[in-house]
Amino acid sequence: MSVRLEQGDMTVGDVGAQVQIPTDVTLAGKNIDILIIKPSGATLLTDTTVSSKTATYTSTAGQLDEVGKHTAMLQNVTDEYWFTGTVSWHVNPDPRDMAKAR
Repeated sequence: MSVRLEQGDMTVGDVGAQVQIPTDVTLAGKNIDILIIKPSGATLLTDTTVSSKTATYTSTAGQLDEVGKHTAMLQNVTDEYWFTGTVSWHVNPDPRDMAKAR
């Protein structure tokens, strides 16, 4: 599997940021979840949307709350199995949090 960021780099606090995860099997009609492992080791299991052979994760409020490498796996809930392989992406700090007062 590979990953493609649809909206460029992700930033802490982003809502609506997307990761498209192409697979080699047809996903249409399946319930596909994504397990995200954050840099701290905390995990998040959430839904994806599917079309043909691609699962799309779209971030919601509070999900992108850690800076660093996020790793993920897909689970086919319909057929009860985990896909092999992982994908990863980087979440950058919010530039407003990096500004220093003078």
